Amino acid sequence: MLFGGSSNKSNRIIILSALCLLSIFIFFIVKICRTEPVNNTYLSDSLTFNPDDSSYSINQIPVPNGVYDITIKYQSSSDVRTSVSTNWGLGRFLLSDNPTLSCNENSGEFSIWISDKCDQINISTYSDTSDYKIDSIVLSTSSISKTYQISKLAFIFIFIIIIIVIYFKRDKVSPRSFPYGLVILIAFLASIGLFNSYLINGHDLNYHLLRIEGLKEALINGSFPDKVQTNWCYGWGYAVSAMYGDMILLPSAILRLLGFPLITCYKLYIILINLGTAFSSYYAFNKISKNRLNSVLVSFLYTCAPYRLCCIYIRSAMGEYSAFLFFPLIILAFYYMFEENDTPEYGKRILLPSLGFAGLLQTHILSCIMSSIFIIIYLIVNYKKLICRKRLIYIAKIAVSSVLLSVWFLIPFLRFSREPLIVYSDSSWNYEIQWYGASISELFAQIAGPSTNFNFAYNTGLTERMPLSIGNGLVTILILFLCFRNKMNSKNTRTIKICTLLGCLSAFLCSIYFPYNKLHDLLPKLSGFISTIQFPYRFISTTVVLLSVASVLILNNLALSINKHTFHLLICIVFIIGFHQSISLLYNSIYHGSFITYYDSVNLRSNELMGYQYLYEGTDYSIPEREHEVTGNDSNIINVDNSSNSYIITCNSTGTDSFIELPLYYYPGDIAKDSDNNRLNLDRGSNNRIRVMLPEDFDGEITVKYSEPMIWHVMEMISLFTFFALIIYEIRSKKTNIKQENTPDGDDEKNLE
Repeated sequence: MLFGGSSNKSNRIIILSALCLLSIFIFFIVKICRTEPVNNTYLSDSLTFNPDDSSYSINQIPVPNGVYDITIKYQSSSDVRTSVSTNWGLGRFLLSDNPTLSCNENSGEFSIWISDKCDQINISTYSDTSDYKIDSIVLSTSSISKTYQISKLAFIFIFIIIIIVIYFKRDKVSPRSFPYGLVILIAFLASIGLFNSYLINGHDLNYHLLRIEGLKEALINGSFPDKVQTNWCYGWGYAVSAMYGDMILLPSAILRLLGFPLITCYKLYIILINLGTAFSSYYAFNKISKNRLNSVLVSFLYTCAPYRLCCIYIRSAMGEYSAFLFFPLIILAFYYMFEENDTPEYGKRILLPSLGFAGLLQTHILSCIMSSIFIIIYLIVNYKKLICRKRLIYIAKIAVSSVLLSVWFLIPFLRFSREPLIVYSDSSWNYEIQWYGASISELFAQIAGPSTNFNFAYNTGLTERMPLSIGNGLVTILILFLCFRNKMNSKNTRTIKICTLLGCLSAFLCSIYFPYNKLHDLLPKLSGFISTIQFPYRFISTTVVLLSVASVLILNNLALSINKHTFHLLICIVFIIGFHQSISLLYNSIYHGSFITYYDSVNLRSNELMGYQYLYEGTDYSIPEREHEVTGNDSNIINVDNSSNSYIITCNSTGTDSFIELPLYYYPGDIAKDSDNNRLNLDRGSNNRIRVMLPEDFDGEITVKYSEPMIWHVMEMISLFTFFALIIYEIRSKKTNIKQENTPDGDDEKNLE
């Protein structure tokens, strides 16, 4: 247990503190609930117009703290820029994106956050043409304003209570819990670049923020898990959720539902991922090494690996840096399979290994492809150990559990994979892949370069390339292994060598020296499999994983083979090297990365699809920005009602080839029904939008929406049931082990944990 006990005095202080805080909490809740909502409408004649810069403005609007929606109706042939400001001294209490409203629309809405009472809010609009006009500006209290304020207070209340409990129970903290404090410190160090008032504008940031926002809309519409997010492509939708698992984003989407700014939700996501990665790596390495000090060090080198930090702060590669959370659980699975076969618990530990494989699959498909290469090689090398009945049964249990946990994602993924999407239809070999890797200079660079850009490694100076390093702390440990290998005992030497060789192979694959183009010419099918990785430098992640496993085993052997003081000195040297390299990259990204804020989703570029992989072939992705109308052939469209993820259209047919086309991309799962609940035929129309075929002499109402097939819902129930079944099985297994340990004859069967 974390706390061995507590005195009555400490308990009384904690209870009194909690009651005082609860009273304050209730007082503020009452105050928030009694605040009168704001709903001010300013028509054109009440706005101030400045002909010098063609601006309309409203000044001196007093508002209390909260969340506010600003709706602007306008007419303009060019985009309309907005600006929301307050009096200078209170500027820090106002959070606003100041969005640019498209000339293809005639209204725009966005939210602002005010954290203190402001006596003066100024709203201004600008345009490059003088023919534009503002019809009205509405400032109103958001429907989520009170929810947001109460939720924020609740989080602060819980945080203060935890601090009070830790402080007054500090004498009761078990010494065995000290490494967990270091693990939290590791997560804090990895998150240090987030403690700014802005975000560093990473390469894929817009893409993944759109995913969070799309998941929020799915929750609002009651369509989670939704395979086609409706907020993409100017409302035409995009099948990003069918190809990317969204479950890990759920906490961020829930925070958005509670009213938190998008930037806050994304930062908290990274902090939670860093915390989870630090804990999962420490837990796995400690199980493998049985040495807490070594496990903490390697957990630091793993969590703060330069490439992982690059994925967070420079690339914003959410899938890749999140995958690091699950790699240690997969390593733990192989440890349980091959190294703990003589323990009473063998074959019973299924939950964490299954979560590792399922989590990786649902988080980043490319990481699954990369890791599968080394998993297959490892199994081939250990084929003699593999051919064992109870081991094969154990592997089958983990495999089946992992698949069942993932069927809710896998079945739709496989269904969409049958469609002629760009990601599957573009089979041409990219000969430039050879130069997407890293050079030796980059792989072992101690100090991060000044650039946050990505360029080819050919004829490009490193000052124009983002840093791509393996992690010299891990490399130093490998050097120590070479230096002291003759003094080390033979324990785990074979595993160390296998992991080191596989790590070196991975490092070779991530470099510009691997002959990708020549391999393609000799073995096109094999090279095609590897080329799905797109960028060879992605293999740095598997390099870090493999070398981390080798490192923790090397340190374990080293601790038993050399003088204690010498070992601790070497540990300090490794830590300093790793710390210096990580801090160098952190502060390179902080001081050289571009400043950007996203409080609301209004400034997100909904057509930024990162290669447009999940669109059908032949799609012109520029059309959705301009076309938002329902069109038809041999038909009359009488009325259109659109509510985010569905359309209700009143129309009639006037010919034998009648159809209507909606401003929605067609995907498997779209359905159309008439008022009698009869299904109508759908097809891919112009620009791959939804085309609804109308029966002859049709006259009535049509409902078009995205609706998952019933089998997909069944798969969701199976995955959910499997998850809870594994938890129950794990709890019962632990209780059984405890009972065995407490029996007189159970001394020889004690759990290694």
